[in-house]
Amino acid sequence: MNLKLFAAFLLLTTVSLAQELYPVYLDGGYGYIDKSGSIKLGGNFASAGEFINGFALVAPKSQGALSSSLKGIIDENGKWVIEPMYSQLRNYSEGMAAVMRNGKWGFVNESGIEAIIPQYKKVGDFKEGRAWVDNQGYVGYINTKGEFLVNPIYYDAHNFNEGFALVRNKSDWGILDLNGKEVVTPQFYDVMGISEGLTCARLSAKGRYGYIGMDGKMATKPEFDDCRKFSDGLAAVRIDGMWGFIDKTGNYAIRTIYSKADDFSEGLAGVKYLNKWGFVDKNGKMAIEAVYDAVEPFKNGLALVKLNGVYSYIDKEGKMVFRESK
Repeated sequence: MNLKLFAAFLLLTTVSLAQELYPVYLDGGYGYIDKSGSIKLGGNFASAGEFINGFALVAPKSQGALSSSLKGIIDENGKWVIEPMYSQLRNYSEGMAAVMRNGKWGFVNESGIEAIIPQYKKVGDFKEGRAWVDNQGYVGYINTKGEFLVNPIYYDAHNFNEGFALVRNKSDWGILDLNGKEVVTPQFYDVMGISEGLTCARLSAKGRYGYIGMDGKMATKPEFDDCRKFSDGLAAVRIDGMWGFIDKTGNYAIRTIYSKADDFSEGLAGVKYLNKWGFVDKNGKMAIEAVYDAVEPFKNGLALVKLNGVYSYIDKEGKMVFRESK
């Protein structure tokens, strides 16, 4: 689901487990509340992303206005860890944040120092000690010192996850292990990312999707028109325009009755039913009634929802914790 949320939510990812702060619109700017709805950081930012491991991407207000082309990173006390000096950057992952300077990407460490000088056209995030980088049109993986662990010989790549990464040669996708060995030679036309030991893939542009293991063998029949990653043991799949959920054997856990569906998060998944969004549990029961115009996944017990143009946070019982004023 691609929600065109306003600036506070352009950077939504994973909420920090520490203070569990959530971005909201406050007094002409964006700030943060805690899980109870209490304001912790005032509306001092032009945009505010969610906290990840104690850090959040924000842009300061420009002379009181809600506009700023430069972004930085703050800690949970609102202190700048990276001053707002980059046109583009992403939050920390394994102690390194991807930043763009003068049209090139590099990485900044948690001390705010450019540990890897911006020099790449594109970069991924550090996962399992490795990050993919585009070096003059070819992609490889570097370590936190900027040394290549996998030479730049590929055309595209994903971040490592669970000890494996998806890589593409000129036309097809395969799978690498942490040593850079191709454990599955490139042969798939399209892939969807690795999660819970599986990735959704298809062999041709007109083929149907199925799930494969890290050995390249099919774990389910290739019978889906579209698919999402596994989460909480279930994956959303689409057949004939409708979405449902399967388990890892390919059996349906929840029937294909929804027009759209998100991944499960904390036991609930956002689903669109009769043109409204709600949340379903893993048994297929509608846990929160489908009344919303848009929803985001639950993170640490709260989910962002939109109703009649107004954004709010709700808990898993559907109770409103915080409602933004227009």
